[in-house]
Amino acid sequence: MPDYQPQPIKADIALFSVNKHPIYSIENETLGWSNLVKGNIKSYSIDCFHKNIMKEPNIQAVGERLRQLLLAAQDGASN
Repeated sequence: MPDYQPQPIKADIALFSVNKHPIYSIENETLGWSNLVKGNIKSYSIDCFHKNIMKEPNIQAVGERLRQLLLAAQDGASN
């Protein structure tokens, strides 16, 4: 897939990232996604290193935020 060029999408997204980085710091809050997303990007920071975001207890924080976002989307769709 060396010729693949992702195209921008018109959508709002939830971006999950970590706030602990071993050596470097992240300057761009959207982690480069603003080049591909033509909508709102809401960033959610999880208090862990990248390798631990899908492990307990961090995955609980991700899951809870996703639950809240899905409930809010359902409420918005029913109005």
